[in-house]
Amino acid sequence: MFEPSDRLEQLQSELAHAYQKKGESVNDFGKRLANLVRRASDVIKTSFDDDVTQRNLIQATHKSAIKCYVNGLTEDIHHRMVVNINLATLDEAIRAAGEVETDLTIRRSLLLANKDPPTRVHAIASEEKVEAPRLCFKCMQPGHFARACQSGPSGPRDQQRPRYCNYCKREGHVYARCWKPEQAENLNSKPSHATDAGVTRPKSDDASTTKQSWQLPPQDKTTPQSYQSDVQN
Repeated sequence: MFEPSDRLEQLQSELAHAYQKKGESVNDFGKRLANLVRRASDVIKTSFDDDVTQRNLIQATHKSAIKCYVNGLTEDIHHRMVVNINLATLDEAIRAAGEVETDLTIRRSLLLANKDPPTRVHAIASEEKVEAPRLCFKCMQPGHFARACQSGPSGPRDQQRPRYCNYCKREGHVYARCWKPEQAENLNSKPSHATDAGVTRPKSDDASTTKQSWQLPPQDKTTPQSYQSDVQN
């Protein structure tokens, strides 16, 4: 059998080491401490006959319960409790903790609500990304894979064909960079050492006929001797 003093000491120890459990509301935690205070008060009343002593011990137990309750709350609630205000009773401390708990619950709900839209957008974007057509990583065009790509290292296969000139019929360049047309034009514009009489100027741009078109026409047997001399000179 425990002596009254031993029972009181045990209850005071339980009160000092009481902490809010995980998932336990501030009201339920307050009820546990209020139960310990009530049991301690009963022990005091049965252990001491003096009314003054009983009153002083019971008041001390209630004040100790307020501090034990505030210190035993979870960290998120304990840090937001206004510990410097004068809490006269355990019931006041429980109501103050309840207000903090309600405020935290609202804040958490708002945070979760604000996180929902980005999550849905991310999910939709992920679905669209999956449904998008795959591109060939070589030519970056849809419709085929790299192993079946007709493109070379720097572009489509058609761009890798050798250049061909339609004018001189040679490879390695195109008509715009061919020197043959310019050469033919220079030959056509070059002045002749022969006189203009009886000379036929070529009309064709074909370089293969340029040389023959600049020859003098055959002399006519009926041409006067003086004219032949002039032409020869």
